Amino acid sequence: MFKFNCINILSITLILLSVISLGIFIIINIPFLYYSSILMFHIDINSHKTINELMNNYYNIVTYLQSPFIDHLNASFLIDRRGIHHFYNVKQLVIFNNLFMFFSFPISLKVYYKYAIKKFISLWINFLKLTIYISIFMFVLIILDFNDIFIKFHQIFFNNNDWIFNIKQNPIILAFPDGYFFVCSLGLFSIFLFLCSFILIKGKKELQ
Repeated sequence: MFKFNCINILSITLILLSVISLGIFIIINIPFLYYSSILMFHIDINSHKTINELMNNYYNIVTYLQSPFIDHLNASFLIDRRGIHHFYNVKQLVIFNNLFMFFSFPISLKVYYKYAIKKFISLWINFLKLTIYISIFMFVLIILDFNDIFIKFHQIFFNNNDWIFNIKQNPIILAFPDGYFFVCSLGLFSIFLFLCSFILIKGKKELQ
């Protein structure tokens, strides 16, 4: 029984992590989020760049972050050594996420359709409900206190202070203000909640 419960929980965890990984991939590759952030936070005015220049810079950075074959960051802003190192650290996380998504998502789909909805659908539904409640709480927390969460995120995932940019040495920070990452965070949680709700509704139908 214990072994069976562990397998259930591990299977559910794999599926949820795959959903999160997919959400991160989608957020990174939606130019509209950055374009809308330019308009909302007046990034073009603050950075003294045109919208086209900012979008080209965005595409170059996204390509660099996701390609293991590109070693040089081609940005239209000045970046010092620490800034370049931070982008390299981000690149490692992004590539890890993409690889995890690539391998785990097909497995998660098979686990869900061949095993989850047949073997432990009740446990799956209860776990999903709890996950959705926690996600909604986190969603509200991000809205109320994004800055502290943003700082804590960097302290957890980066073992250095290279993520603390000085505007004079790394004016590229003007192109990616906190507001953009706030929009990305809300988008990620929205995608996660939508997919979890979709799976929950589908799971309840399986019980009928």
